[in-house]
Amino acid sequence: MEKTKILILLISILMISSCVFNQVADYDRDTTFRIIKISRRVDIFFITLLEEEPDERLYEKSSSNYIEIEIELRSLIMQNKMRPKNEESIKISEHILQNWLEYKAAHKKNDAYKNSLIDVDWSTIREQFYALAVAEAAKK
Repeated sequence: MEKTKILILLISILMISSCVFNQVADYDRDTTFRIIKISRRVDIFFITLLEEEPDERLYEKSSSNYIEIEIELRSLIMQNKMRPKNEESIKISEHILQNWLEYKAAHKKNDAYKNSLIDVDWSTIREQFYALAVAEAAKK
């Protein structure tokens, strides 16, 4: 009788340990490359702004870049939403888009972009891209 209980306990433990619940999406190499690609475009955007004199950083000169990066971010969000159990990456990518739209609106309103704001905004969005890349890498 005791052997039967031990055998049932061992079988139960084996069954439970073999049932691994995957709580996050699987790693996607294409998404990782896409995150890096968009982050690179954002870097180019801010570096280009810093190369200009502050009084030459008119919104109109940057509007097409804002639009292109916004489209890339929206597409990344859709790609993340298509993957099951990917809530954290969706949340981070939506937050990146929200910040990007805020930067765009402020630049449009002020028709200028100060060095100090570029430094803060660029640093913030780079950290968010880093968090998104780390979240994806953790799925390996």
